[in-house]
Amino acid sequence: MELHDLPGHSLTSLSACVNLKHLTLTHCGLIAVDNLSHCKHLQCLNMQDNSIEYMDLQELKSLYMVNVSHNKL
Repeated sequence: MELHDLPGHSLTSLSACVNLKHLTLTHCGLIAVDNLSHCKHLQCLNMQDNSIEYMDLQELKSLYMVNVSHNKL
């Protein structure tokens, strides 16, 4: 799933995407990433060019690729 340029987007709507494997959220103005725990099958996460200051990815055991370049981490 790819979403781009969505200021103010909330990740809570992704909680229903339990079989999601690839997620791209770029230029969305995200500040925190902490509502992806239901996406247990997520393998690739691209969240570059946001304003992310906080991430909680502990529950994502299948995750092997994360791109958070150009954020505030």
